[in-house]
Amino acid sequence: MSKIITLLCCLFALPNFAQESTYDSLQQVIAISKDPSELVNAHYEISTTFSSEKIDTTLFHLKKSYQIASDQAMDNMQLRAAVSLAKKYYHIKSNKDSASYYLSIGYDINKQLADQNNLYSLNSLKAYMLSDDGKFTDAIALHLENIPTANTLKDNKKKAYAFSGIADIYRLQGNGKKAVEYMEFASLAANELDDSFINTKLAMSLNLALAYDVNDQREDAVALLESTIPMAIKDKPFSEALIYHNLGRSYIINGRYEKAEIYLNKAMRIEDWASIPRRKVASLKELTTLYTAIHRYEEAIQFGKQTYELACQIGLQYHLEDATRNLAEAYELNGDLENSIRLKNEYIAIIKDIFDEDKNSIMLELDAKYQTSQKEQEIQQLISQNSIHRRNTIIWILVSLLVILYFYYNRFYNRKKNTFLLKQKELEITSEKDRNALIELRLKNEKIFSKQQQQEKEIIALELKLKEKELTTNAMSLLQQKKHYESLVEKLNDIRHTSEDKDASSKITAIINETKASLASYNWEEFQHVFEKVHVNFYHNLLKKFPTITSNEKKISAFLRLGLSTKDISAITNQTPHSILIARSRLRKKLGLSKEQSLTKYIGTF
Repeated sequence: MSKIITLLCCLFALPNFAQESTYDSLQQVIAISKDPSELVNAHYEISTTFSSEKIDTTLFHLKKSYQIASDQAMDNMQLRAAVSLAKKYYHIKSNKDSASYYLSIGYDINKQLADQNNLYSLNSLKAYMLSDDGKFTDAIALHLENIPTANTLKDNKKKAYAFSGIADIYRLQGNGKKAVEYMEFASLAANELDDSFINTKLAMSLNLALAYDVNDQREDAVALLESTIPMAIKDKPFSEALIYHNLGRSYIINGRYEKAEIYLNKAMRIEDWASIPRRKVASLKELTTLYTAIHRYEEAIQFGKQTYELACQIGLQYHLEDATRNLAEAYELNGDLENSIRLKNEYIAIIKDIFDEDKNSIMLELDAKYQTSQKEQEIQQLISQNSIHRRNTIIWILVSLLVILYFYYNRFYNRKKNTFLLKQKELEITSEKDRNALIELRLKNEKIFSKQQQQEKEIIALELKLKEKELTTNAMSLLQQKKHYESLVEKLNDIRHTSEDKDASSKITAIINETKASLASYNWEEFQHVFEKVHVNFYHNLLKKFPTITSNEKKISAFLRLGLSTKDISAITNQTPHSILIARSRLRKKLGLSKEQSLTKYIGTF
């Protein structure tokens, strides 16, 4: 009996042992190998072994894989790492700037490689980002491009997600009929997959339920979601939370608030869900709606504030729109009219760019173009059958119009001639009044236009201030991360010196080296990409006036522009404070500043 228990314990421990063994072997490859391709693959494979809770470690190894591939001109491997980085930054970190940076690199590399798999991934991710910004037409166009790509690859999973992406956009716009139509296409494609694609089938069932909600098929939505719970539990915690969240949402729509609260709180208790900002904000938004509906306004305001703050941080436009509207409603029902009016004005400013009739008409046109070839042939047949009749009808109409115009002209010519002189005299009298009225109207329009320009400038200035604050926060976050790593290295060194176990000591040494490598891997190129988006002409203006500035002086100038101290710059760049002071002194000389002039203030003028 004891032998059987031991055997079972070994079997349960085997997956963890295999994973640790794989990780250790990959670390040995990194420590020993000098082959760039082996190093690229080792870093990439390590990045796939970590969950979303260790996203910083995942990103570190992905960046190492990307950097080595870039240095060695390994285009295929660089493309693979760039696509993975873009996905991680968008889906888990909700960092759209970094995601856009790696996405653009991916497109540039794939222009030469023409890899269909990676083109699908790039188009899909870009479509989701465009949809977040309310650019639904462009997003649908990219999903439509992905459908023939999926057919070429004979990949029903990709085909299902392309149709699902289109359905998701129609759902966001409230077009339930179209959302259900495209989700049915997606479900047909998913049904062709075998049982190993449980995650895809689960996602398609979920999205179909969401489409049912928008199309007022509410009981169908709830029944479908309830039936998928066992499948979600078998898959992974994130899938389970996803079903709970959407069940909560459906129960709110159906007015069954007690069940809605239970399922939404279940979703929020699952770490794999709540640790992802874009998922957490969705559940917070539904909780705000729930507590408003059941008149628990204090709780609605509490969750509404959390939703609003998180939506501002991650910059998802449609979530920010909903969060602003819901919080304004909660304030109003709670009697706080001042905050309600403020948020309603903000809500109006947000939706100004989202609902555009031209965009909707172009979307309908795109959808019309994507019809089956059989329907197009039927239309062509109808056109050819009626072309002769149509042509004759047009000729008859034109001749009739000419005849009518001829009689009209003869009949009214004399009358117009007699009234012309009288009108001319009247115009002479009223022209002066008209001119004065026109001048007043122009002045009024100029005032309105000037006020609109001022409001737009204020909005742009506010956006710039928020971006600059975000950039500074990122830089300070990096500083805190480095301080944390340095503290960690000190503690590990203490443990290593006191440990008598050589095997454990060597493993601690490997961890210390990896952590130091992380400290040394400051990605200036990525920071500069985000910095230039906030301060568009900073480098251009600086180098135009002072072309002899070195790359190190450029970096210091950027950090000074953000208002960072010498101590902070020293910590971020891994240089001593003395080196930074010397660099600042040289920079002052190049800029021709006197001792009385502030270097930071002067840099801030560019």
